Amino acid sequence: FRLYCHNDTLEALGRPEDIFHDNSIQLKAIFAKQSFLRAELQPDIEMLDKKIIRITQELGTADFIVHHIHAFTIHVTLLILSKGVLYARNSRFVSDKLELGFTYPCDGPGRGGTCQISPWD
Repeated sequence: FRLYCHNDTLEALGRPEDIFHDNSIQLKAIFAKQSFLRAELQPDIEMLDKKIIRITQELGTADFIVHHIHAFTIHVTLLILSKGVLYARNSRFVSDKLELGFTYPCDGPGRGGTCQISPWD
């Protein structure tokens, strides 16, 4: 995300030579290139009966940035979900109403007579 902000700022300042782009400062996906190593040993364009079967494509800077943003969002989502699963039983914000059954008290007239969750009482 910061790379997009960096690129937008330098584009607004009129310095396109300093942005991360395929024509200026390049970012190469080294590990992705290793996974495509087998495909790179073969020719770039493979044709059969004058029809294109397969074309290999080089990953550019935009692909590198987008893949990292997706990886970041997936990891953050998994961390949030795993934390929610691991710490849900002993949370002080929402107490375990399953164990209390129907004995969980309402807030009474002090808070307007609502039956909101208030584990601090």
